[in-house]
Formats: sequence, structure tokens, C-alpha cells
Amino acid sequence: MKTSIIVSIYNKKTEVIPMIDKMFFPSLLNNASKDKEVIILDNGSPLKDETKELIHKYLPILNSKFGRVVFSRAPVNLGFGGGYNLASSLAKGKYILLASDDLYFPEKSIDSLIGLLENHKNVGLIGPITGWRDSSTFQYCKQGPELKEYSKENFKKIEEFAQKIRIALKNQEFRKTKFITGFCLAFKKEAFDNVGGFDEQFLFGHLEDTDLVKKISKQYDCVIAPSDYIHHGGIEGGSLSIKQDFLKLKKSRIINSWRYIKKWGLFDFLWLQIHSVYCYYGFGTISSTVKKII
Repeated sequence: MKTSIIVSIYNKKTEVIPMIDKMFFPSLLNNASKDKEVIILDNGSPLKDETKELIHKYLPILNSKFGRVVFSRAPVNLGFGGGYNLASSLAKGKYILLASDDLYFPEKSIDSLIGLLENHKNVGLIGPITGWRDSSTFQYCKQGPELKEYSKENFKKIEEFAQKIRIALKNQEFRKTKFITGFCLAFKKEAFDNVGGFDEQFLFGHLEDTDLVKKISKQYDCVIAPSDYIHHGGIEGGSLSIKQDFLKLKKSRIINSWRYIKKWGLFDFLWLQIHSVYCYYGFGTISSTVKKII
């Protein structure tokens, strides 16, 4: 198996389900091939029956289009890092695409990211660009289309924008960085395994991705691919799954920030905060480059 696509799903509120049903799975199927496998983890969703029903709705067509499909359920929520560590342990691919459940994959976007990993031996991890403002990294492309409803017209706008970016920026150099947001990560499985995957001391959903990128960057280049656009967020915005537990997320941010400081130092943490705020407003991001071609 060449590529393992892994997604961890956590459904606590019903509004998350239409996003996965109408956006994530259809776009995933548009990128299907037999050299890919899909690993779906229900990460202890309180809406167990509804989540199971949704997955089983898609299992027949997923099995017909992908080389292998695995569906597993964790009895309790393992957090972001724990969930993806478990899912990746089931993977057989040489390359892994870690995906949030609120992505829209334009056609050929997955093959493009994996192809870059194949063709660059020194690169261990790649992140795409996106219109999601909270990415707060170079990845933020504020010109990205807004998703106002789950309709063919809205998805067509994303497809057209992604195609325009792919053509216009095909010769744009990688952006080497240690700041890549974990909504979508393509990496060599050996790079992920060599660093022991996600550090599970980081709870729920904050700084796990930054910590992983920093670890992998000690052995490989970690880069952002300017020509690869992937939409992040449903009609209610990005990271809806994590935002279902507001108090849990706030607690996680405090605890994870302290643990990150203990692991990497206060200066590193403060620089991360400054960098995030700067990019949040579109400064120092891919937006300035895209502005010239639109």
C-alpha cells in the first residue's frame, strides 16, 4: 500500500455529522485509488450510533474505490494525538495523510502532496495551504473561497480556486518551517515512527501538531507546499469537532501551553505566539503571493 489516509472522528453534536457526510467523504471519494487505504477512527464519539450509521453508509463505496478500508472505535476519547497515534498504528502505507474530518479535498490534491514526498527524499512532512484563518501560519490564504452551504456550486468554487493555485504556483519553492498546522499533514511513515508519533502528554487539541513538526524537523525538512490548496472548515467554520467541548478545549490550552514550555522553553513558546498572531492577520503568509495572481 502506498498511501494511508487516516481520520479521527469525534461527534458530540449533531451539526458535525452533515459536514462529514456532505463534504468530507464525497471529496475523499473524488481522490480515491486502489493504492490508497482509508483508516477511520471513531474517537469515542458520544453520538456512537449516529457516527456508526454515517460510517456504514459510506463503507461499501469506500471499499469499492480504495485498496483497503479500516473502521475502528476507541471506547473513550483519546484526544487528538492519542487518536491519530492509534489510527496510524493500523496503517500499512509508506506515506500517511493525516486529515481532520472537516476538510474538502480538491481533485488530485492528495496525490499532489504525496507526490512531493516521493520526489524529495529530504522532506519528511508537508502541509498544504488553506483559507482557514485560524491556521495562523504561512499556510493561511485569505483569498480562499468561503463555504456558505454544502452545495455543488460552493464546492465548484473551491475546485476552481485550487486548480488556479496549482497552476499559478507550481514552480513556487517550498516554505521550510517548524510551524505547520495539523488540520492536514502528509508525512513519511518512517519519519512519524522515528519520533514516536504524537506526544500524548498534550491533551485534547492544542500544540500536538507543533510539537510533532519540531520533532520531525530534527531529522527531515518540514515544509509547506504553496501550490496545494485544501479547504478546511464546514459552514460553521474550522475545527468544529474540537469546539464541541469548549471548556475542555480551554483547559487543554492552559495545560498544553505549560507542558510545551517545560519541553521546549519559554522563548520558543513566546515566539510561537507572536508568529501565530502575525499570521492570523495575513502578514507573512501565502496570501501576499496569491494576491499577485488573483
